[in-house]
Amino acid sequence: MKKTVLATLVLLLSNQLCVNAQSLVTGVKGGISFTNISANSFSGSYKPAYQFGAFVSKKISSKWGLQTELLLNQVSAKKSTDFDKIYYNLQNTVSDGTASISYISVPLLATYKLNNTFAFNFGPQISAAVYSNESLFRNGQKAFKTLDYSLVGGAKINLVDVQLYARYSFGLGNINNYDDRDTWKNMQLSFGVEVPVFKKGKK
Repeated sequence: MKKTVLATLVLLLSNQLCVNAQSLVTGVKGGISFTNISANSFSGSYKPAYQFGAFVSKKISSKWGLQTELLLNQVSAKKSTDFDKIYYNLQNTVSDGTASISYISVPLLATYKLNNTFAFNFGPQISAAVYSNESLFRNGQKAFKTLDYSLVGGAKINLVDVQLYARYSFGLGNINNYDDRDTWKNMQLSFGVEVPVFKKGKK
C-alpha cells in the first residue's frame, strides 16, 4: 500500500513538471555516494559507490520549485559477523558475503530557495534494481527485492554555472527478499555536481 501511494505521488508530481513548461531547467548530474544497508546482518559501514543521471527542475514561485531525476545508483554492502548467527541453521551461506546492487532511482523533490546561493530539497524516491552481484546464499535465491522506496533530503549550493549538492536517502522499505529474520534498509549519503544543459523561461 505504501509503495502504491508513493509511486502515485511521484508520477503525479512528475507530470506537474510538464503541465506548465515555464522556468524549466534540464541537465546532467553525478557524484560519489557512501552506501550502507542498515541491518544486523550487514557490517553497518558506509561503502563508496557512484551516482549519475539527469534532472528536470521547474520554478513554481520565487522560493519554491520541483525537481525530478532519473539516476543510476550503486549500493555496496558486506555481511556482518552476526549474519551467520541470524541464519544459523542454513548451510548455504557464503563466507565472503558481499553484494553490489545497481538501482534506477526516480526522486521527486520539493525545492526551497533560501537565497540566490543556498537551497534545500526533500521528497520521496522510488528505486528499481536493474543489476545485482551478490554472494550471500549458495542456493541461488535472490537476496534482495527489486523495488525500494525512500525519503530524500539535502541541500544545494548555486555557483552560477553549476550546483553542488549533498543529499541523504533514508530507506523506508525492507529489501530483504529471503525471509523475515532481519530487516534490511538502504541508506545513502551522496555528494555531487549538477550541470544545467537547457533553460527555458525566467530564473
